[in-house]
Amino acid sequence: MRIEWFGEIPIPKLRSVDGWKEILILRRERQRLVDIGLFGDGLTVVPQYFMQGVGGAERDLRAEVLAMDGLKKVVAFLPRNWQLVVWDAYRPVEVQQSLFDGFYRQVKMLHPDFEEAQRLGETQKFVSIPSENTTRPSPHLTGVSVDVTLRVCGQDLWMGTEFDDFSALARADYYEGKQGLGGQELVARRNRRILHHLMVDVGGFSQYVEEWWHYDRGNQFWAASTGRRVALVGI
Repeated sequence: MRIEWFGEIPIPKLRSVDGWKEILILRRERQRLVDIGLFGDGLTVVPQYFMQGVGGAERDLRAEVLAMDGLKKVVAFLPRNWQLVVWDAYRPVEVQQSLFDGFYRQVKMLHPDFEEAQRLGETQKFVSIPSENTTRPSPHLTGVSVDVTLRVCGQDLWMGTEFDDFSALARADYYEGKQGLGGQELVARRNRRILHHLMVDVGGFSQYVEEWWHYDRGNQFWAASTGRRVALVGI
């Protein structure tokens, strides 16, 4: 199948991850973290949070071997001059805390009328509460969550928003089912579809509905997104 054909296949209805913290983890011990930057051609690391100066963020991105296996499958499928760009993968709890606190402050400022439960709920749509609890670890702490995009001939494909755009536009299936799309909206829909089918159908990841860039392979988010009762990977 030519990769461009993926752009004609709509992103299917995506499941919510509500209740993910209650999903049983089959294997609690995270496997070895691998330096993604050592992979070679077809994959580029752009460590967003290190570049932004977020406290504790690492220059060298790492992922658990299960996620690396999925990334390798995606890269093997890519045509010449295409690259998978990884923005984030394993995330130390210090980084998770910094991101959570920062977005919580934004929510508080934008919604001063929200009760505390509402603020926490809105914040967790985009940034999970930092947790090293072995029964409900933050997704990125498991090492099998990745934030990615695609690059062709050195140019990142337009996906409709920038990374970490915490708005309705960031929803993975935002453009699906909408009428009257034109110009860059059609481009973004096509590119999101290609990324989705590469990561899900080829790489075996699941897509997080609220963020077009976020994918999981084996953790509780993955289990919730795919309707499974058991997750494969914890910490």
